[in-house]
Amino acid sequence: MESTARSVGATGERKNGNGQSLAEQVSEQAQAVAGQVGEQASHVAEQAQELGSQAIDGVDEWLRPVGLSLRDKPVMTLAVLGAGAAIVGAIFMSRSQRTTMQAAMDHLSGLTRRSGW
Repeated sequence: MESTARSVGATGERKNGNGQSLAEQVSEQAQAVAGQVGEQASHVAEQAQELGSQAIDGVDEWLRPVGLSLRDKPVMTLAVLGAGAAIVGAIFMSRSQRTTMQAAMDHLSGLTRRSGW
């Protein structure tokens, strides 16, 4: 009853020529793939850590003349940068708001002229 390629065991499982069941083969292949994925994930994590370190070093070079350091004082540095960004945003918004306010005032003055006020 046993063929050279596959045979059926006592429990009805299909087995290959080495005596392994299909489930065992799939399990071994899944473990091999999981190992490869783990190695790749480890490699990607190492690269991300290296790039992050380089980015922090680059930011520190820009901030050191001002007396700030992302490594030494991260919270204070982020607070100062956030405040700077808020100031720049406020200036930008005030410039665009002036043109919007001017247009609104022109519209309102046009309405008052039409109604005869």
